[in-house]
Amino acid sequence: MLAARTCDAPAVPRPPHPAPPRITSPSVSSLDPADPEWSESGYELDGVHVTGADLTGRRLRDVRWRESVIADATVDDIDLRGARLTDVRLEAVTATTFSAPLSTWRDAEVTASRWGAAELYEVQWTSVVLRGCKVAYLNLRGSTLVDVLLEDCVIDALDLQAARVERLAVVGGRVGELLLAESMLRDVDLRAATIDDVSPARALVGASLTTVQVLDVAPRLAAELGIDVH
Repeated sequence: MLAARTCDAPAVPRPPHPAPPRITSPSVSSLDPADPEWSESGYELDGVHVTGADLTGRRLRDVRWRESVIADATVDDIDLRGARLTDVRLEAVTATTFSAPLSTWRDAEVTASRWGAAELYEVQWTSVVLRGCKVAYLNLRGSTLVDVLLEDCVIDALDLQAARVERLAVVGGRVGELLLAESMLRDVDLRAATIDDVSPARALVGASLTTVQVLDVAPRLAAELGIDVH
């Protein structure tokens, strides 16, 4: 008969919960200055640094931008539907309306930018960072978001309705209204953000909140579930 072994096995560290975004910074070193005529077309970008471009009203559907930086640019009413952005950094890019639905972003960063309405519905985001940005309406409805970090951003309305979201963290900053109807969340970390309102609260399944945040959202959740609280 074999006796059970009682030796102590080393503890196996548990993975962090929620799992943090896995971010890869854009590969944008050793860039060449862009051709001065690039801003006339705005089309292909590969391994260049663009400064001070005015792309107002440009129709750039299905454009390919790779390993490039666009800084101090104006992109009011730009149309980037179906664009593919890989290893791209946008710095201080301003727009009243930024339109890039059905686009694909991978290893991309947006920093210190100001957008009114950002129409980014049904996009594919993988390893994307927004840092120090201000956006009135960030429309990510119906999108697939994997490994996304929103850091020190002020977003009046963040629309994630019908989106599939995995490993997203909101760190610092403020979200005025978080719209989550029909969304699917996994490892979404909201603990380090100020969020004024969530609708519907019952769609927070898969998100992590602080105790204070849970207490803040409790009245809305009770109303949604028909709970009479006295």
